[in-house]
Amino acid sequence: MKTWLVLAVIFCFLLSSSAKAIELVKNDSEKRIDVLINGKLFTSYLYADKYYKPVLYPINAPNGTTITRGYPIDPKPGDRVDHPHHIGMWFNHGNVNGLDFWNNSDAIPQGEKAKYGTIRHKAIVSLKNTTYLEGLDAAELKTENEWVDINNKVLLDEETTLNFVQYEGIWAIVRTTKLTAKDTVVFGETKEGLWGLRFCREFEDVKDLPKKLLNNQLVPTDTTINDNSIATGVYRNDQGLEGGNLWGKPSTWVSLTGTKNNTNISMAMIDHPSNIGYPAHNHARGYGLFAINNMGSSMYVKTDPVFEHTLLPGKSVTFKHAFIIRADSPFKPNELEFISDFFGSKF
Repeated sequence: MKTWLVLAVIFCFLLSSSAKAIELVKNDSEKRIDVLINGKLFTSYLYADKYYKPVLYPINAPNGTTITRGYPIDPKPGDRVDHPHHIGMWFNHGNVNGLDFWNNSDAIPQGEKAKYGTIRHKAIVSLKNTTYLEGLDAAELKTENEWVDINNKVLLDEETTLNFVQYEGIWAIVRTTKLTAKDTVVFGETKEGLWGLRFCREFEDVKDLPKKLLNNQLVPTDTTINDNSIATGVYRNDQGLEGGNLWGKPSTWVSLTGTKNNTNISMAMIDHPSNIGYPAHNHARGYGLFAINNMGSSMYVKTDPVFEHTLLPGKSVTFKHAFIIRADSPFKPNELEFISDFFGSKF
């Protein structure tokens, strides 16, 4: 629990600072809800069926810097052309009764679609600006979704609460997702999960060079890049591991720091001690994927037991996670320990 007392101290320290408005703006025609902090876009909740799951896109730092890759829904010159299912920030899993919810996209051939699942938006339950945590400004979005197969058979009902929070230069997303089985559901072992985020190239932590990038005409083009200096990202975890050395390791939090537009941006994904599989194995890839997975183990660390979690009809499992981001100064390990402990005690 030491890790989840940290958000307790940071938040309590910041409670005395003056709160500013967080506003949720609903756009029914575009199936989008914008999250504005001090009038600036933090992110948008997108729930059109064409994404195969609800996503948060784009995600911006408090100084306005966009950290997410544009491809495939909002392509930008210089984007890597790979993994078209990596859209902004999302929540799903690659093995639910054998169905792959993680990799589904328009790139899957129609003849293969029966192997994949879709998370279908069902309803916006509530949307409100609210004050909680002793006066700290936040906004809350509650949604209902359904995890369905190709025949629209519902495997899981999903209830998700997204809290958008600001405190002294830090913006945060706190996600709580409850999954309830319609029939017996088995979450099987896979590295493809659970809460993921895809970055633009500036935050990649890589040694390999991209094979294809979008050119200025937004056409995928073979690249002969031999200078990858644009990629400035550095992953770190709670064990002090960095870069590729932390992939697959269980971690209470994983941070990423990089530079874009001459500004340092620092962020972290934080697991909650109530989650099954805590601490989550991380699926942090140098090419720009940032994910933590509570339902994968031996796929990452061969000596770990094979993961499997079964829900009988009507039974539920709940996951809680947090994402934090700020500009200018990197997070220090003791700050992340503090923030992590705070989330653990408050959510």
